[in-house]
Amino acid sequence: MLHDIGHYPFSHIGENIFGDIKSKLLPIFPNIIKILPKHEARTANIILGKDIFIELKEFHGLDLNPNNYFKKIFKIINSFEDEKIKIDNVATLIEGLRINNHDIGHLINGPIDVDKMDYILREAYFTGTPFGNIDIHRIIQGYLIRNIKKEGNTFKNQLVFNKRMLTSILQMYVGREFNYSRISYHRTLRIAETTLKAILDITVEELKNIVPDEELEEVLKQVFFHFKLMEDRDFLHFLEIMIQLSPNAANLFNRLITRTLYKRVDYIDSISLKDLRYLEPIGESNQSLSLYLPARVLDIFKDKDKLSPLFNAIWDRIPSSIKEKLNKLNELMQKHENEVILLNAFNYPLSIELIKENIKKIMKNIFIDEGEKPGIAISLVEQGEKLSEFLTDIHNTNSNIIFAFENSIIGEVQKLGIFNDTEFIECFILLILAYNNII
Repeated sequence: MLHDIGHYPFSHIGENIFGDIKSKLLPIFPNIIKILPKHEARTANIILGKDIFIELKEFHGLDLNPNNYFKKIFKIINSFEDEKIKIDNVATLIEGLRINNHDIGHLINGPIDVDKMDYILREAYFTGTPFGNIDIHRIIQGYLIRNIKKEGNTFKNQLVFNKRMLTSILQMYVGREFNYSRISYHRTLRIAETTLKAILDITVEELKNIVPDEELEEVLKQVFFHFKLMEDRDFLHFLEIMIQLSPNAANLFNRLITRTLYKRVDYIDSISLKDLRYLEPIGESNQSLSLYLPARVLDIFKDKDKLSPLFNAIWDRIPSSIKEKLNKLNELMQKHENEVILLNAFNYPLSIELIKENIKKIMKNIFIDEGEKPGIAISLVEQGEKLSEFLTDIHNTNSNIIFAFENSIIGEVQKLGIFNDTEFIECFILLILAYNNII
């Protein structure tokens, strides 16, 4: 019941957006990252009566005595129960950690945890998608207490699954991946999320331009600190104030509030870009990218000093034919001063091997009791390669790239035919990465 109370505004989206902001600011302001920990860690802090009191003491010198309401609640609950619930254990469990040498954190934060079984069913119900109708009761009935072998060590009294429940477990994972494609990875949601991130990105950059360097860290601390106290509507109100710093941000915010979002100009399969020519530096791992670029795409070259030597070295290799296409796009966008171009990429650049490895990590922590070796359950990853390949193929259906522009110019952009050229797409992504200081 308590495991998600530490979520920030807009849940995972808000956490991801500020996570990217933190990554950019971390080299300059290393203390800022402490203000917004992962929501699991923040949940534990709230339960233990810490949370905002940590920042108030560290950044403002206020050594307050926190009034821990959860401790009082647990005391009341324990007065009616023979078995005492320890508040420290609850906090530790929510972070997915071991309790008294018992590795049971995966119940809350693991491959088949109560959170996943809850939200997959709930999302399917409220959105009307059919894939989330998992057999949750059969999965729960399949729980067994067995010993497991993991990384050469034996762990006693672990929750594992009866082999007969394997079909229901696979149904859950297949349903989750298909549900993601219908909900979490739906193009409209991804465009809205990227719009929200671009608004915050633009306003933070403007803030950095107007606030003196010696005051900037304190201002950013205040922004981060207040963000963790906000509800969704508070965050939108905060943005409504911040967008006064930029016409581009104001335009994007109005689109978000009125639901007149950008439309996708193309929907590109990441598989078609798996053989990289120019982006070797980020070719080692899959990334989820939510980035933006000014409508005048070549504005990036106005301040060449800000461009990295790595980018300039790669740019010199770009064929003149591709640069000519960029010029045509730039000419078309000249009149759209307050617009931007959005990029949302899931699994870019695509690495089948890495996806398969990540799926194996999940499977490795799901243990099946086959009944052949009493007392020892076997990791699902030992069931063979075919299962891993099957889940990898499903995961790949969500691996794609969206470019979104202002709706009225989509037709003109499509007439240029530039987004049919995979080499152009890769170079265009290179520009966006450079503008967002990723390369």
